Amino acid sequence: MQWFGKINTTDITADDIANMGTGEIVDENSLLWEEALRDLLMEDQDNLPEGTETFINVARGYSDIAGDTIVGDAFMMPIGFMIVFVYVTIMLGKFNCLEQRGILALCGLACIGLTIGF
Repeated sequence: MQWFGKINTTDITADDIANMGTGEIVDENSLLWEEALRDLLMEDQDNLPEGTETFINVARGYSDIAGDTIVGDAFMMPIGFMIVFVYVTIMLGKFNCLEQRGILALCGLACIGLTIGF
């Protein structure tokens, strides 16, 4: 069984598009309906007959999971960059005031950042 929703395109604001995380055009009422549908179907999983299996796929489910993952990864990214900076500085530099390679390490991290898209 498949259900398709129809959105009210006149009710959409720029914040609605940005909050979705996927860039899809959707209004707030559709998001609330998808959340209620997802919760209802997840609760109904316990009442299914033995041997019956359902798979739930709503657009809001993807944006919720992706949003949580991105926030978790964004927290760990600076920590990874600091570890790489310290490692490169120690491996390429010498332990005196003149021959350290901190700027070289920062240039390497800048190149990595440019390839990612910062």
